Amino acid sequence: RSVGVGDNVIVPIARTPHEISNTFTEAEELVRHAKQVGWKRIICVAPAFHLPRAFLGIVTVLHDEYSELKVYAHCGSSLPWNKMVTHSQGVTKGTPAELVQGEFERILKYDNLDYPSVAVEYLDGRDA
Repeated sequence: RSVGVGDNVIVPIARTPHEISNTFTEAEELVRHAKQVGWKRIICVAPAFHLPRAFLGIVTVLHDEYSELKVYAHCGSSLPWNKMVTHSQGVTKGTPAELVQGEFERILKYDNLDYPSVAVEYLDGRDA
């Protein structure tokens, strides 16, 4: 809201039943909702340490389900880099400085995510 996003464009996304809710299942729900309602652009907002994986998840899903969708990344509120925060559905705790390492490890570990280079290719095409 503070950057001019109106209440009329902030909408809840219907959750689908998953055994485990995670960043990727949330990306699937978001992209499917965008396709269903005909959105052409969305903004992925996440803390700085989580933004690369959140964005990569959305790019991975849109390749398979809604390639016309344009997604933009925006860093959420700044968190103190050396203060404890809670992440991953309230399970993981650490400082953002500690959590960023885990985020990059997950990007490399999870087999459902595209390679980061695919996101760079997507950005090149999106902004061409």
